[in-house]
Amino acid sequence: MSTLSSLRTLDLQSNPLTSIDELNNLKLNVLDAQNCKIEYLPTNLPYLYNLNMSSNNLEDLFGIGTLGRVSSRDKNFDFSHNRIEIVPPEISLIISWIQTFSVKNNHLSHLPKEFFGLYDGDKTQIDLSQNWFSDDELNLIKTTMQTKLPHVQVVY
Repeated sequence: MSTLSSLRTLDLQSNPLTSIDELNNLKLNVLDAQNCKIEYLPTNLPYLYNLNMSSNNLEDLFGIGTLGRVSSRDKNFDFSHNRIEIVPPEISLIISWIQTFSVKNNHLSHLPKEFFGLYDGDKTQIDLSQNWFSDDELNLIKTTMQTKLPHVQVVY
């Protein structure tokens, strides 16, 4: 795969793939890998700005800081319908460029403080619904979002 230097868009959806590590270091802009069996994020896709990894077997988002890190374009990342328990602090490396971010229907019980470095714009959309946040944690997230990021559209 690494010889495909001009590849910018790749659709892998609905494949029995458990890994897409072969994509590391490609200059992909758009990757649709929804409805597979992928267990780990790809890493070092510095030009990526549109990623759909919904309905996989992800348990964490380690490596997210390497996705789209050299592209100043707004990022649209969908990680809904997985088993994600951890959004790591390394999200701070790309958080200011995130426009849409869905972690709907996962196993999250908290968010790192770095998550709240989002751009406070009315086009920024976040979906945190159907996770495992305690009532106290969810109230803290809501308060923080309303105080620090009042323009961001959030689904709880």
